[in-house]
Amino acid sequence: MGGYMRVSKKQRIVILVLALVAWTGFISVGSFALFRDVVMLTDNTITTGTAELLISNSQNASSTIYEETRVGFSSELMPGEGFTRFFLVKNASDAPAAFDLSTKVQIAGGTTQMHEKVNLEIAPVDSEGNDLIGHGPVNGTIFTLAGTEQPLGITIPRGGVQRFRLTTSLNQDVESQSDVVSYHLVVNGTQSN
Repeated sequence: MGGYMRVSKKQRIVILVLALVAWTGFISVGSFALFRDVVMLTDNTITTGTAELLISNSQNASSTIYEETRVGFSSELMPGEGFTRFFLVKNASDAPAAFDLSTKVQIAGGTTQMHEKVNLEIAPVDSEGNDLIGHGPVNGTIFTLAGTEQPLGITIPRGGVQRFRLTTSLNQDVESQSDVVSYHLVVNGTQSN
């Protein structure tokens, strides 16, 4: 019988169907490749906008002059005396972001002994200067507040303005004369979630 195998009619049909399926697959793959195309969306840019807080040392609640840095206050105090001033912080961001505010003190001059004798209180207030309910003040000596960020418990929405009261006092037990203490009050804004 030579080298031929006997194939039944049923087996021939199965082989023929498999061959047709394989041939159809080759045709469809080839056809798919003939109609393939690519498009691109180019020059995509994402802009985050700017986060910008501005400050004013205006004593009234409706200041129109805001800057990134503003010269603060200067006063001569005797032992046991103090003074109160107000400042405003504005969220001038072009991005629609609200900011949680915090503050810290940067010592600019004076002795450590005097830094421990000057007390600060920073409190968010309403337009009349009254404490905001539920928002306690940040307070301590210049020395204890130096370099440590303290949350102010206030969130300023985009375009919003918040008024703060800054109370400064000198301890009664100060004995040095002609001593100068200087500091920077830094207000930080962190995007609110």
